[in-house]
Amino acid sequence: MTDPSAPVCPDCKVPGILDYQHQEFYCPKCGLVLGQNDPLPKFTKPLPGKITEKTNTKLTTKYNLKQKLRARLAEKTPTTVIMTEDIARKLSLPDYAIEHAKKLAKKALDIKLHGARIAAACVLAACRTYTISRAIKEIEEKSGVEEKKILTALKNLQKKLKIRTEPIKAEEWVHVYAAKLNLRGEVIKKALETAKKLEETCNARPATIAAAAIYKHSKIRLKTLCEISGVSHPSILKCASLLSNPEDENESC
Repeated sequence: MTDPSAPVCPDCKVPGILDYQHQEFYCPKCGLVLGQNDPLPKFTKPLPGKITEKTNTKLTTKYNLKQKLRARLAEKTPTTVIMTEDIARKLSLPDYAIEHAKKLAKKALDIKLHGARIAAACVLAACRTYTISRAIKEIEEKSGVEEKKILTALKNLQKKLKIRTEPIKAEEWVHVYAAKLNLRGEVIKKALETAKKLEETCNARPATIAAAAIYKHSKIRLKTLCEISGVSHPSILKCASLLSNPEDENESC
């Protein structure tokens, strides 16, 4: 196809042909060079809806910021909740107790309380709410948080969330330890009576009272009882000594 803009040879009266290598028009018959090709630069407008490089960069940056924000929120918010669930599952708590502990953890996050201490305290609160016998020593072992810090966090949690959780009674602990030690019959009956009486007069923890009561009425070795209950030797012996001296029962353990 002939280019309409090609110059015409003055001798042969035919339009010239473009030599693309040299960008020159020449006559196909006589070979006369008719002139240089000087094409104008062509500018094309972007199609409607087409994303230019600049716009694409902005959209990518905005998308990345949203992704980073979501990642930070997802990373920050559930940390305490995840730790709470992890501790509860390590303790083999039932599902309803785990869900209750997680709800407490979420409420704690709303008032800016978070961390491993709060997670452990939420688990302890759930155990006490549903009377699930789990020693603080067990929670300390599974969470890696010291017992004193767990109790301090629990008090703070109770104050901020306005909740009340009572420690599990010594009688419950007697049943727990008796099951672990395979105790039966008269031993459990006597231990329950002793624990109930001692709980009214002694300021020791319920778990310590229960361990002392079992130690007093059974032939279980003290070392074995300490391993099962998580109570130290001196604490058990101190409570047990009160049972030997009726006139000292009104004294604090």
